Amino acid sequence: MATRALVAVGAYVVHDLSDPDGVARPLLRRAALRMVASRQDAFRRIGGAYLHRDPPAPGELTGPSGSELLQLPPGQTDQPAAGRVTGPRGASGAV
Repeated sequence: MATRALVAVGAYVVHDLSDPDGVARPLLRRAALRMVASRQDAFRRIGGAYLHRDPPAPGELTGPSGSELLQLPPGQTDQPAAGRVTGPRGASGAV
């Protein structure tokens, strides 16, 4: 009985991940947007790599009130371009 439930949950997750408008992928994209704005290089690289493979729709870049969903941390003046990661002292590299 537990095996059937596990298989059903696995099938649901696989189906949900294949649907761009499912539950998981929008959550992952929002998390990746926040990671791109992180101060830590590793988070920016991981977030940029995910967004390169699953870019957000234009409507996902703003919150419900029309404000920007992606806010830069204090001290960071430029928003890294999609697919690019800005490293320390302005060095950049492709993801």
